[in-house]
Amino acid sequence: MQRPVLLFVIISLLVTAGCDSPESLHSRAAQALEEDRPADAIRYLEKATRVWPNEPELHYALGEAYRNVLYDGPTGLNAADPAIAPRASRAYEIAIALSPRQQLNRSGGDPYDVIQEIWGAVAVTHAGRGAADSARWAFQNGRIAGAYYPAILGYSRDVLATCAPDAILFVGGHRDALPLWYLQAVESLRQDVTVVNLTLLNAPWYIRQARTGHLFCNSSVATVMADADIDQLKSQRWEPHRITVPVGQGRLEWDVFPTVEGSFIRVQDLVLLDMLTANAGTRPVYFAATVAEPDLAGLRPFLQLEGLVSRLTPDGGAFNAQRLERHLTETYQFDGLSDPRLAHLTSLQRLYHHYRMAFIALVLHKQQTGDTMGSRTILARMDEVLPPSQLPYPDLRFVMRLKELETRM
Repeated sequence: MQRPVLLFVIISLLVTAGCDSPESLHSRAAQALEEDRPADAIRYLEKATRVWPNEPELHYALGEAYRNVLYDGPTGLNAADPAIAPRASRAYEIAIALSPRQQLNRSGGDPYDVIQEIWGAVAVTHAGRGAADSARWAFQNGRIAGAYYPAILGYSRDVLATCAPDAILFVGGHRDALPLWYLQAVESLRQDVTVVNLTLLNAPWYIRQARTGHLFCNSSVATVMADADIDQLKSQRWEPHRITVPVGQGRLEWDVFPTVEGSFIRVQDLVLLDMLTANAGTRPVYFAATVAEPDLAGLRPFLQLEGLVSRLTPDGGAFNAQRLERHLTETYQFDGLSDPRLAHLTSLQRLYHHYRMAFIALVLHKQQTGDTMGSRTILARMDEVLPPSQLPYPDLRFVMRLKELETRM
């Protein structure tokens, strides 16, 4: 072989090798996803995981690529492709096995949460088609794959246990809703509670499903609007004005302000107001502690903390001390604390911190009413059921807050 030709071959091999490094394949896959070419992204990452099988980030990225073709975002949960789910799930499972403490790129979410979402989407798809057995099968596959694990189910059982019979429970998104739906579908737990996903209230299919019969419980959610109105819903210009909603024997009156760019209101907010108007007069209504403030449509002054959820009531007040104490000392089982995932999943630790915030609210109430012995008892109960060795304090500020409370006793 002549020297120029040999040099050309060597340079070509070096260039090719450089293009096929883990970083370059990962980068090309990311660009393909950005350009809506998921098939190319999958091809790049399948190659990368074959050549470098011990790189957890590559398997995580492959899972993201498959998830892009599994369904179209959160509002597309009802149109998941069951044939893609095992491949997407398996990629995340391998990533977890290679990096058990989850030191991974989390742009797409914690791998456990994503596996939960993958199989949850398949379950929602089957349930929407009336295939209840297939929905349960999907949830069970998710648990086998590592989702719906003890800590998340333990927390979710306590959320449902807080709700009064025949309640409506609004939660922020699918990662809150799916474990609750798992418990209703697989364990037949609290099927009297209708769990409504606020994010999905932007999707016409979900609004219709909630009206005609919810996916995993025994009841539907009434609306004032008719079926014909649902497809016409869209974000609209909104001027602040007063809303009145009957609740139990009373009513709520408050000003609803724009929720988008200071001028518009979202579809989910419009549907929430509609559902409250149609249901809050006859059914108990709750909001999960995980619901973000912008998603409450200005209802904060009417929410009374009862533990992991807050109840909608015209009475006002930050919490219901009697119910809060009963749930923290009698109702809640705290049976997810033994799950080793709590030691390293920060998202899970943040979720469990809602227990502690409920305890602190009750301690403050007892101190304000002069019940020093009661506040000591509640703090002792908190450390008993939520030992810092299993559930680390979130930050130094919380530790200082505890010390401040203790000095008042």
